[in-house]
Amino acid sequence: MSDATATATLFDFGRARDAAAAWFVVDDGVMGGISQGTVQAAPEGLLFSGVVRPENNGGFSSIQVRLHPADFSLYSGIALRVRGDGRRYGFYLRDDFSPLMHQGDFTTQAGTWQTVRLPFDSLRTLRYGMPVRARPLDRRHVVSMSFIIGDQQFGSFALEIALVQLYQEIRLV
Repeated sequence: MSDATATATLFDFGRARDAAAAWFVVDDGVMGGISQGTVQAAPEGLLFSGVVRPENNGGFSSIQVRLHPADFSLYSGIALRVRGDGRRYGFYLRDDFSPLMHQGDFTTQAGTWQTVRLPFDSLRTLRYGMPVRARPLDRRHVVSMSFIIGDQQFGSFALEIALVQLYQEIRLV
């Protein structure tokens, strides 16, 4: 018996440079904060960078992309190819435009490309950043995805994203 992995690429920023244009920044300014993030094409992918600031109850920056409702039900998780700055980031999915989000966290290794796998079953359900007991992600109807930095991690940050894929572990007999 052996295992294999099936994948489906959602974003390959190294090949499709124009894919970066669909992503947009949402900072804590929506709540009065003054953090500033940017998103732009970079030589090896998409660069999400900026400064997270605590003033005015601030403390987060994110980038998001809206999807036509996408069906992820045949897959077991998301794989991310990233190079970070040693900080912890979140990746979340939404299945509607309510305040509920389904988030997985990962810590980067400064200056090193790494592949992070976030199984759908491990995602935490949050509402305005706070854990809540609610329904799990409806993988048949995903409408947006985001990267976020927050959790009192003030100062400059930089996260490069090369690839976002769906994956499914397959058990071969």
